[in-house]
Amino acid sequence: MLLLEDDYLMIEIMSSKNLAFAKELIEETESKTEQIKTEELHISKKELSDLLKNAKLNEYENISYLWNGKLETRKDTKTRAFGSLENAIFFDGATDTVEHIWLSLNNWKEIARTHILDGLHSIGNKYDMILVDTYPIQNKIVNLKKKKEIKQYLELYIDFRKEAENEGT
Repeated sequence: MLLLEDDYLMIEIMSSKNLAFAKELIEETESKTEQIKTEELHISKKELSDLLKNAKLNEYENISYLWNGKLETRKDTKTRAFGSLENAIFFDGATDTVEHIWLSLNNWKEIARTHILDGLHSIGNKYDMILVDTYPIQNKIVNLKKKKEIKQYLELYIDFRKEAENEGT
């Protein structure tokens, strides 16, 4: 499992009560709305882990970090990853309470073969969450309660990656 420094919270999963805040992020306007932090929802790491396992996502205990150009692999007790080696739902927290949830997508070819869509949908249904993609190419908010919306988002991501790969050849 690889976590790139640039991926941290770029595709963040947060409470749907943050919709106004998320729109300000996407529009890159000055934030006038206070963000409801994920830790304020009191989601336990065990509860979220069980939810993602029930969605048939693999758990990865050893995470390789690429920070400041250095690769380090370690078993991390603060951060958890569920998905595949290159596409995963991550969450972290210093205690048993989840502080941040984010998505990392690094291999468009395998997204359709993973259960990422089901994991995202489970999070949306259980916790009423949205996905906020602040990558400049996407700038998208996705309601995670709507499976069709998640599917369209992932397909858009796949199409963009295919185009980028074709331009490179």
